[in-house]
Amino acid sequence: MAKVILLADDEPDTVMIVRERLKKAGYDVISAFTGDEVLQKVEERTPDLILLDIVMPGMNGYRVCHRLKERENTKGIPVILFTALQKNDLLSTAQASGADMIISKPFEAEELLRVVKQF
Repeated sequence: MAKVILLADDEPDTVMIVRERLKKAGYDVISAFTGDEVLQKVEERTPDLILLDIVMPGMNGYRVCHRLKERENTKGIPVILFTALQKNDLLSTAQASGADMIISKPFEAEELLRVVKQF
């Protein structure tokens, strides 16, 4: 059975490209475009991994990650935050939110697949 990945980004092109690449690699992908949508979709179907953009409308990725990690039914789901932001404090903020990893955009498809396979 294919692992389920919840992919969340507010950029439809990014979601389309990453979703297709993950599907070609054999993953089942659920898409979300806002933080609230991530929390809703996790309740509908528990993913094996969450790829979560930091900058999204409404609730940002840090807040979503923090909420996921404080809930009993979702705290064990690995969360990989990704962003195009280039700030030095990103890593500490990501760790404080409970993220398991952070990667920078743009990323190569092979790099992303290597990271995903770790989880």
